[in-house]
Amino acid sequence: MKHIWFFWVLLITTAPVWAVQEDPPGKSFKETIKCEDRIPKGQNGKALPPWISQQDVVKKLHPSPILDSDESFERICGILAHELSSQPGNTAVFLVYQQYSKNRSGGYMSSDLQVEVGIVSQDEKPRWIASTSEPIQLKDAKISALDAASYQVTPKTTAFGIRWQQSFGYAGGGGANQYLDLFIVDREVVKPVMSTLIWSSSLTAGEWHKDGTRDHWEHGSTTPAKLSVLKTKTGGYFDLLKKRGKRQAILKWDGEQYVLKGKDPVPNVNVE
Repeated sequence: MKHIWFFWVLLITTAPVWAVQEDPPGKSFKETIKCEDRIPKGQNGKALPPWISQQDVVKKLHPSPILDSDESFERICGILAHELSSQPGNTAVFLVYQQYSKNRSGGYMSSDLQVEVGIVSQDEKPRWIASTSEPIQLKDAKISALDAASYQVTPKTTAFGIRWQQSFGYAGGGGANQYLDLFIVDREVVKPVMSTLIWSSSLTAGEWHKDGTRDHWEHGSTTPAKLSVLKTKTGGYFDLLKKRGKRQAILKWDGEQYVLKGKDPVPNVNVE
């Protein structure tokens, strides 16, 4: 295929390295750095309900002061919320932020995307039920969507999740992987229990031709795998079926999290 795919060019621009730039009038380069593009908008990125404020979320899920120095600082990318249909009155809240540190050339290098998760209940006043014990770190990532499905992993426990996308840059092309991460509430802790590849796709380029073009090859697919809950159990947790097309595999509980048994029906076509 002798054509240019601008989609992959856009993916490459999400790389986390910031180049040195001249300060715009009235602003330092540091002040121009934002990460709002790391979270979804519209239906995929639901906002907080009106009965809880952003300040309350940051105070609970990021209790230490926000870093803010010339050498290192943090940016809040945004806050996402999803009412849990399996737990009436309870809302899952995702605080997404990123850290930046100055590099030797005077620019800034970004960290992995940081995600803190909490469950808040609407009583007479907002009441926090559980939260993550440490931030979840997602490499070269952006949040794609909040997963609206309810995954009944035990008779009394329902998991909830997010979908996020990791980007890869290649000479003349690029790639992306999408993952589904699931969480459960274990006493007062929001615990991650699964991260599985949903789709993987890339575009790579060959050598340049004399006419100024180059061949491009597509690998993988953006067709997502489907996850369903089975009736069989392992260690008290229902097994999960991961399927795409005619390929399928089972995820089983190992005492701490879900682990894929067998060959993944979604081949990873990107080099990590």
